[in-house]
Amino acid sequence: MKKNYFLILGVLLVLVGCREDSHNEIQTTGKKEFISGYNLSFMDYDITNPFAYPLVKLTNDGTHYTKKSYTNPLIRSEISIDSIYYDIKYGQNLVSIELKSTPRFYLEKYKKLIKFNKDKITEIINLNDSLVFEYKDDVLHEVTHLKKGPWKKHKYYFNSSGNLDSIVTRYGSLKTNREHKPYYVYNRNNETSKIRDIQVFSNYDNTENPLKELGIFDEVFIRSLSKNNYRKYQKFSVRFSIPLNKIDTVSRQERTWDFKYLNGKPVF
Repeated sequence: MKKNYFLILGVLLVLVGCREDSHNEIQTTGKKEFISGYNLSFMDYDITNPFAYPLVKLTNDGTHYTKKSYTNPLIRSEISIDSIYYDIKYGQNLVSIELKSTPRFYLEKYKKLIKFNKDKITEIINLNDSLVFEYKDDVLHEVTHLKKGPWKKHKYYFNSSGNLDSIVTRYGSLKTNREHKPYYVYNRNNETSKIRDIQVFSNYDNTENPLKELGIFDEVFIRSLSKNNYRKYQKFSVRFSIPLNKIDTVSRQERTWDFKYLNGKPVF
């Protein structure tokens, strides 16, 4: 039973393990192309754990992606690729993603609703958080988290080539007004310090992005935004100190990728 527990935990956390080729294929139905899967090591996911299922497998019905599941070619287990999976359903301007399993496995409930206006995501609702998306000139400008208030906000910056240049994340401070009602602020007024996360994307290739329709998946969302495919990622956490009038880098991360290409497109 303990073995099953840890293996299930690995699936649920959608973790990044050692890097393996995803062996994803591009399937063409009519004029629409689908990929059969991708490797999480190419995506933006901060969680790490030794119980890793690094490969995502996707199923489609010729019109939409209908199922998302995980596998690890290095682990032989009684959990098949279909034992635990995400079921994807489509409605009018709405997509629902629900975690399901065979009766043998008990899972905590997880369901995410994604609202669209034409092809643009406008809102994501799940059990723990809600996100609101704002656009300027048909380009994503801002995403605000509304968990118990707008406590986190991302601003997106794109270059002239249609590729994501950077994301700046600011964290709101909880205040209380004269009526003792809570509210959140994002400016630096009356703050002794402020921490921001800055993510920078660079070294883009010149090939078409095959992931543009996979933005409904959390770990692919950032990659889906660009025309091409970035090969370098940097993340800086900085602290703005008002009294000292200085900026300190609290932490820094960096990742780079070398893509293999098939038929002129990167293999994720």
